[in-house]
Amino acid sequence: HHIHWGHAVSPDLVHCRDLPFALAPEKDEVDPDGDWSGSAVIDDEGVPTLLFTAGDNTQSPNQAVAIARSTFKEDGDKDLVHWVKHKERVAIQAPGIGRFGEFRDPFGWKDGDTWYMLVGSGIPNYGGTALLYSSPDLIHWTYHHPFYSADLQKYPKTGEVWELPVFLPLGYDQSGVEKFILLANPWYSDGRH
Repeated sequence: HHIHWGHAVSPDLVHCRDLPFALAPEKDEVDPDGDWSGSAVIDDEGVPTLLFTAGDNTQSPNQAVAIARSTFKEDGDKDLVHWVKHKERVAIQAPGIGRFGEFRDPFGWKDGDTWYMLVGSGIPNYGGTALLYSSPDLIHWTYHHPFYSADLQKYPKTGEVWELPVFLPLGYDQSGVEKFILLANPWYSDGRH
């Protein structure tokens, strides 16, 4: 119930200055039971935006995707101390999509005019997966399919559920084909990571 997003700034990625929490759970908001992992993007208006896992134990499942936007354009807050949470969860796991109740750690990016998001989950009796969503505006998300999944029986180190999925471009190979990498943290129901 007390998971927060810590916040620090650095001019050189070596010397850091601690700041107040970027996100903290709030009783009457989307996240009364914790602000779990996620990612940051710059929205279409140039505003830093956090995609995060909002914990709410009154909901089923208790994990959903929420967003918060920086107020720096209004108040000149260059350290990004102040964030405003969107009043509603923006992506909720529907029954039959992934391992129900395991839905966390959104990772977002934009390609062309479309936003994409991976959400960590699992496929029952199969293994970990990253679920693919798309959106025109970071608010209205459409589920498509598992982006990639791993067979736990064949590759037991890949986990029952994936946490913290990240999808990044690596560049182009010698023949001009663009290459990407998908990273994920394996999770097991017995607590192993």
